[in-house]
Amino acid sequence: MFSKTCEYGMRAMIYIAKCSADGYMVGVEEIATETNTPKHFVSKILQILAKENLVASAKGPKGGFYLLPKKVTLADIVIALEGKTFFTGCAMGLARCSEKNPCPMHHHFIIVRDQLTAALESNTLTEIVKSFDQKHLKLK
Repeated sequence: MFSKTCEYGMRAMIYIAKCSADGYMVGVEEIATETNTPKHFVSKILQILAKENLVASAKGPKGGFYLLPKKVTLADIVIALEGKTFFTGCAMGLARCSEKNPCPMHHHFIIVRDQLTAALESNTLTEIVKSFDQKHLKLK
């Protein structure tokens, strides 16, 4: 459903949020290993997320990535990596699809899209990390 960029970005942000909650910064190598993502790919993704102010980094031997002290939802991550059109675009990728000129999937897709949007907007990284911890889930 999501692009690999988005999947890797969400996994990386969840891992960073967990590490930040435990009080430490985490490097790209560890993020890549713990989330089973390619190091160079996750590095580029983290650059985008940092540019969008969803994550911050510190340089140096004890540096790494950490979560900024603000509420970040899964929707924020998707928007940063996929753009706002992810939540408004046509299911078939048609530029002229709209309520007035719907594609064959339009009325079916907007229901699912709206439910997905609501789910992503209502789940923060903090809540996701708690759920992972309670259920002993892994990001690999």
